[in-house]
Amino acid sequence: MSNTAKIYDFSAAHERRSNRMENQKTGYIPLYRSILKQSWAKDVYLRTLWENLLLNAARKPYKANFKGHEWHLQPGQLVVTAADLGLQLCDRHGKPASRDQVERMLQVFVKEGMITIDGEKQKGRVITITNYHEYAQKMDNS
Repeated sequence: MSNTAKIYDFSAAHERRSNRMENQKTGYIPLYRSILKQSWAKDVYLRTLWENLLLNAARKPYKANFKGHEWHLQPGQLVVTAADLGLQLCDRHGKPASRDQVERMLQVFVKEGMITIDGEKQKGRVITITNYHEYAQKMDNS
């Protein structure tokens, strides 16, 4: 029998708790498995873009300042440019998706009836997730 002590790293446990608390403060979205049945689901860029739209959409009426303008957003809306969305979609080498690539991806969601887009490409566009109320309802009922 050896006399060895086991060292417990309390700071690591605190970090895990901190992350959980941060998640509780910033909220969550339900992500439905039915997404996997969509024709575009195997495209990692499209799926990530969809998740980013859901994560960044306003949950409640919100006044956003974007590119020097004030935008009054409703639940399920976000104001953004394609270039900004592209910065969140990087390949494994860190190269972001181009504005044109993002525009083509957004058009997939427009054709599917998942989003509508209003505004100017350079100044900012309001993207509305058409069925956002279903996500919000699930969040409020859980």
